[in-house]
This record gives sequence, structure tokens and C-alpha cells, in this order.
Amino acid sequence: DLALLSSGAELIPTLTSNTKGLQNLNLASRLRIHLFGVDFSIAHIPSSRVVFQEDPRIIGKCWTFEGSRGHIAVALAERVTLSSMVIYRPPHHVLPPGALMTTARKFVLWGLVDGERFFDEFDEVKPASHFHQSLRPLPDHILGGYFARILEYEYQLMQAKYIQVAYAGRDLSKYSFQTLVIEVADNWGANETCIYRIGIHGN
Repeated sequence: DLALLSSGAELIPTLTSNTKGLQNLNLASRLRIHLFGVDFSIAHIPSSRVVFQEDPRIIGKCWTFEGSRGHIAVALAERVTLSSMVIYRPPHHVLPPGALMTTARKFVLWGLVDGERFFDEFDEVKPASHFHQSLRPLPDHILGGYFARILEYEYQLMQAKYIQVAYAGRDLSKYSFQTLVIEVADNWGANETCIYRIGIHGN
């Protein structure tokens, strides 16, 4: 899994949707985080980092954002030729009532492309500003850049396999990517979305 933080990948907060419960911190929480690096009153809320960590998929330890649409971005340790994206979640029977509805349904994987020479080779391209989610500026190598749509996948909620693999529907062997955005375009009907872990594979 090339997206593991333990393997050198890095989360990109400026291209990641707000975590539910952490988007509007009060002054006391901000002060505690500034002084001590942590506010234990909100320490129980999993951050977006859990999506790219090796974890036994503990029930409830998932990244949650408001609504049915959101995205998370990661910079891999090096440029890679992508082959697949793996979506992990616990088995249906161990989830609490209502949790199935918070499962992400439609995924889109985007990759930062170099310049405009590849624009005509992808079905859809969006500026990095489309995913910008922070008052902080984008990193220099992303600012003014564009993301190409690499693959789309619909998670099959009632399928026996709760760990599912999404493959690109085209040959990507001549392209290499390092900065990725994983977009959730819909969930299964809840007013929030919960993601446990996503893996990225390639060479």
C-alpha cells in the first residue's frame, strides 16, 4: 500500500475536507492545541490520518465528514504508475445500526498531472483550486496545477466482499502520479460519511 503514512506518504490538509466535529473549534480548544499540541476533549474524534494508517479497522475509528460529498488528498513518497485503489471497511454484521448508510458509495480518484500536455488524454481535468479546502495556501507544486480523473468506482454495499478493489478502466502505464485526491461523490443515504481506510497500489 503506497498511501500508508508509515511508508512515507503524507496527508495534504489543504486539499482535504473538514473532519466532522473539528471544523469549528472554540477558542479554548484552539488554545489547548496551540499550547500543548492536543486537546483531550476532542482526542476521541479520528482525524483524516486514519484513512492512510495500518489499522485493524476498529469499529467507529473512521474519518467522518458532513454530508455525502467530500475528498481527501495524499502525497505518495515517490511517483508511481497506479494499478488499483483498495477500499477497506469492517464486515456488515459487526457495524452498529445505521452505520451502513454512512458508507461511501461513489469514489473518484484524481491525480495531479504535469502541465497541459496530458489534458486531451483524460476524460476530465479539474484545477487544484476545485479541491482547495483551507484558508492556507496550496503547496507551491500544486498551486495552479490540474488533477485528471484516473478512475471511478461504486462501492457495492451488499456484496459479500467488504474489502473491494477498484481498477482503472484504461492503461495507465505511461503516466506516473505522486499527488492524489480521493473524492467521495455520494454515500448510501446518511447525512455524514465514514471512511475507514483506503489503499493505493502500483509500481
